[in-house]
Amino acid sequence: MAGGACPAPTKYDRIKGMKSKITNITIFVAIIFISLLFFTQGDLDDGEQTNVDAAPTTGPVNQPNYGQLAPEDQQIADVAIGQLLNDGRGVAPGNVTVLAVQAQEFGDSSLGCPKDGENYSQVITPGYVVYLQALGQVYEYHTSIDGDTVVECGL
Repeated sequence: MAGGACPAPTKYDRIKGMKSKITNITIFVAIIFISLLFFTQGDLDDGEQTNVDAAPTTGPVNQPNYGQLAPEDQQIADVAIGQLLNDGRGVAPGNVTVLAVQAQEFGDSSLGCPKDGENYSQVITPGYVVYLQALGQVYEYHTSIDGDTVVECGL
């Protein structure tokens, strides 16, 4: 092999190259097949129709029902919903319906829900009243304008 010339490929080299190509094609087909199973979750159409008696949903199942609430009111409601979900009542987000969100000026920093024995600043405090329904019960929450303070008030 003088002058850097490459030897001609042998029959063995050509067979080895073909096996490599066949292996690559097999792997490619396997990946496509697995991807199809994954994306269809194994539910390839077998011509049979399945009837489902579940009620149709209008949104994600585990999301609160905001009804026709404006997006900015949904953010306010989320503060109250977070408090309800963390109160240990066993309420799931999908069980919560927002009934109303109303802007309100409270007469003091208790947000209209004073607790016995507590002192509150006597200043006009802007915020919101949020009414939620969950598991057949209505809850009233008062929030500060920035959402940092949330208190449950009895109806």
